[in-house]
Amino acid sequence: MTSHLQETAHRVVEPSAFIRLEREDAANGRAIWHLLEHRMDAVLDVCFSRITQNDTAGMDKDQTVDFFLWQVDHWRRLFTGTMDEAYAADIRRTGVAQNLSGVDLRWYSVVYTTIANEIVKVIAMAFEGDGRRIAALVATLNRHIAVDSQMTLSAYSAHLLD
Repeated sequence: MTSHLQETAHRVVEPSAFIRLEREDAANGRAIWHLLEHRMDAVLDVCFSRITQNDTAGMDKDQTVDFFLWQVDHWRRLFTGTMDEAYAADIRRTGVAQNLSGVDLRWYSVVYTTIANEIVKVIAMAFEGDGRRIAALVATLNRHIAVDSQMTLSAYSAHLLD
């Protein structure tokens, strides 16, 4: 019998095709990471300072530090790699790990959106006055986030069902 989690292994292409992740998104993703690589700690600090100040997500200090370090690597891989089976397998492991560690799904999209909003600010400042470039990079950001979050939530949910 196939588990729900194993079934997610066959769903790498579906979200990318639906959201229309294009070849230009790979180049735009690398451009986004180029802007972020020296700013990612500051971007994440905004979000994680809120988490630790308000104990919002129910994470202890060690979980928050581990999650912060994981986030830096995650965003780097999201923008510089390919969304292939190896990436999907890592995302499935992440979804299961978040499930097992008790990360509350109510905060998942809030944290993602907070980080994305900070990334949009970095993009807007870097390309101030170039609305087309900003729009293209923000569209790439949104597409990457949509595919990535769908894969993570799929694994999280599948693990609940297994």
